Amino acid sequence: MQTIAQNECRCSPIGNFVSRYSLITIMKWMFTYAFLCTLPFSYDDLMATRWEALKGRVLLGILFIVVCVTTINLTT
Repeated sequence: MQTIAQNECRCSPIGNFVSRYSLITIMKWMFTYAFLCTLPFSYDDLMATRWEALKGRVLLGILFIVVCVTTINLTT
C-alpha cells in the first residue's frame, strides 16, 4: 500500500526529476538557468566590474559560497 506522499511524488514533475537525476545535476542546471535568466539585466554591471582588482581571498570566498555551501546544503 502506497502512502499519500509517495503517490504525490509520482504525479509531480519535480518528484520525477529528483528520482531520475542526482541533486548535484539538478542544482547545476538550476544555477545555469538562473544565470542565463539574469544575464540580460546584469550584463552592464558584470562588464563594468574590474575583476582583476578583486583579491584572491575575495574570489575564494565567492567560490566557497557557490560550490561548498551548495554541496553541503544538498547533503543535509
